[in-house]
This record gives sequence, C-alpha cells and structure tokens, in this order.
Amino acid sequence: MKAAVPIVKEAKRRGLSFIVAGGHAVIFHGYARNTFDFDLVVRKLDRAEWVECAKACGFSLFRDGPSVLQFEPPTDEIYATDMMLVEEETFLKLSNGAVDSPEFGGVRIVSLHHLLALKCHAVKHTTGSRIVKDADDVIMLVQANGLDPVSAEMRELFLKHGTAEFYDKVKRAVAKK
Repeated sequence: MKAAVPIVKEAKRRGLSFIVAGGHAVIFHGYARNTFDFDLVVRKLDRAEWVECAKACGFSLFRDGPSVLQFEPPTDEIYATDMMLVEEETFLKLSNGAVDSPEFGGVRIVSLHHLLALKCHAVKHTTGSRIVKDADDVIMLVQANGLDPVSAEMRELFLKHGTAEFYDKVKRAVAKK
C-alpha cells in the first residue's frame, strides 16, 4: 500500500485549501477499487503555491496544463498527485458540499453528488480508456449508494454534466444488475 501523500501534510501546514476527488473519493463513497494516484481539487489562483508545496515535498511537475497539474512522487511508495485547478466559485461550491473524513486522515472529500458530476463531465470530455474507468465508477457508485438513476435529480445531474447517451447507458447498466 502506498504511503499517505506528504503534500496533504505540507498543504495543511501552509494553509492551502483542497478537496480530495478521484479514486480516493470513489473508495470513500462506497466503491472499493484500485487507484494509482491522488487527486485534489484546488483553487486556480493558488497554482504557484501548490507548485511550491509539491516541490518542497520532493515531487516533480510533469504536466502543467491550464486546468491540471500533475506531479511525480519522489519515491514509488508515495502516490503521484494530480491537481484539478478550478475557479473560486467552483471551489466554493465543491467545498460547501464536501464531506469530512476522519477515517481518511481528516481531509475533506468531494460529495457523492459532486463526484458523480465530475465523473459525468470527464466521460463527456475525455477520450480513450479513461472513459471506461469513469463510466464504471459512475455505475458502481450509483449501485453502491442505492441511487435511483431515473429520479429527477439523477437525470438533471447527468444531462447537466454528461450526455443523454451516457445517462441512458447508466440506466440500462444499473437495471441489468
């Protein structure tokens, strides 16, 4: 098992706000699966501070995009870390819905509703094998949490953040299980 991410400890020391997303959030919300990195949602305006924080922990930046920073860890025992850079309004919305997680080291984790929205967005805007992982996460989270995919709330979430085609596929997949 990989070690806890030193970036979290350093970020707390520096007063940097973040929300855990990705595979660790999927696990937290009831679908146990493997994950190979640590995903954080951070404020875009804190980009420089996050780069400094990661480098102070021995991480090296290998992707610096307009909406994502990706860091390689200093050793194989630590998770690689991806940071999704979001505007203040989005960060506040995600933060207000985030869940405290004493069992995950006291970090805040994106809510199930927001996690599903993020995953639907990823399916809509990603290509290749990544779609399969995100689609599987959505289906398994819907099942693990006993969500009704035909409810008005779920339909609205899928159509706002994903596509009608993906929504129909999730409904069919959940109905078969």
